Amino acid sequence: MLLILLSALGLLGAGLYHRDKDSIASAVTMLTVGIPVGLIVVALVFGDGGAQKLKALTERVLREEVPAALLENLSANGMGGRYAQARVTATIRGCIADYMSHP
Repeated sequence: MLLILLSALGLLGAGLYHRDKDSIASAVTMLTVGIPVGLIVVALVFGDGGAQKLKALTERVLREEVPAALLENLSANGMGGRYAQARVTATIRGCIADYMSHP
């Protein structure tokens, strides 16, 4: 987490010095996404039963949330009804997931 923070701050400083909008935008993204996610992980791991909660939440996200997001993106890409009846299956091994779309 500290590495992300230092990297983002370094990128932000370099972007401000060189007036590079892309570097500044990347640094802001790293800070606004990386820090809250890192804090959540630290809270889950060091909280009450944190490792089990983190594992359960990860499995839920990989099994339910990611396929739902994939289907929403497929149906919103302007392809009409091509993906209206699509389904996504997930093969999960630990924290690694493979997703297959079936139109």
